[in-house]
Amino acid sequence: MAIAESQAGRLEVAHALASESQRLGDRGEPFQAVGHDLEGLTRLAMGDRVDFELLVPKRICEPTGPSPVGTWEMLLYVMPLLPLRGDEVVGWAARLAGLIAARIASPRWQLQSDSWRVAAELNSGNPGSRGELAGLVARARRATPGLKALTVYLQGLHQRRYESFEEAERLARRSGNVWLQISALTWMTALDPKVRPAKRLRQLLEITGWRRLVLVPSETAADAALGMTSMGERSEAVLAANTNEGPAYGLSEREIEVLSLAADGLTNKQIGEKLFLSPHTIARHVANARAKLGASNRAEAAVLLHRTAS
Repeated sequence: MAIAESQAGRLEVAHALASESQRLGDRGEPFQAVGHDLEGLTRLAMGDRVDFELLVPKRICEPTGPSPVGTWEMLLYVMPLLPLRGDEVVGWAARLAGLIAARIASPRWQLQSDSWRVAAELNSGNPGSRGELAGLVARARRATPGLKALTVYLQGLHQRRYESFEEAERLARRSGNVWLQISALTWMTALDPKVRPAKRLRQLLEITGWRRLVLVPSETAADAALGMTSMGERSEAVLAANTNEGPAYGLSEREIEVLSLAADGLTNKQIGEKLFLSPHTIARHVANARAKLGASNRAEAAVLLHRTAS
């Protein structure tokens, strides 16, 4: 149930179920490790700053660990949330899953594993994965919506193409994949803000609790937040999700400093004199902070920064 909720439901419920699952079954039960990792990963997805050790990689490497089939299942259960860690574990997990799929000779499992491996490489900026992506898309052409959605999304990620993200969102909706719907809608709203996708994105963010987005760069999330604001879609959920860097919204130290002084009522000239910067530079910092926060003016940006600090 925790796995299903994390991918197609509400993160708050998924977190509670993952926590409870660790107390079920016999001591050392393999899926207690999945519960532990889901508990930490859902907290990351909800925007919390949390540092924890993954147990699934340790468990599957133990001499008495799960079978190859059990290992593949454990990896794929947590795979969609692994990119939130910002490390190389998703690439390692995808490669291991691919080896198991090849050994079992399962085209379906191989497609899923290869999709995540290419996703990890694209996310890290590896240009070699782009050539493989075309073959991946061809292999997924006749796949079910759930299998095809990620490859279409990766095609959009590579080409920055609105239509690919639009198709990926449609496929994700048909298969009940919430995280991929949110990521695709974020890209759509960043590239070309429209009323219906912006409204749908706001609703999903508010209902599901996602605040850090999978396979979405922070600058793209900030552009989407600004696009949603231009479409009249404002909420705390939208503002909190405009970066995958957590509650600080991805603001630089200088932007936070400038916005804090603006909240005290100082003008750009006064802030510049205080920080030994030109008014033009101060105006640029304020504009950047507004974009990241999705605020319509400096006053609203200052209020949002204050709420974050609180």
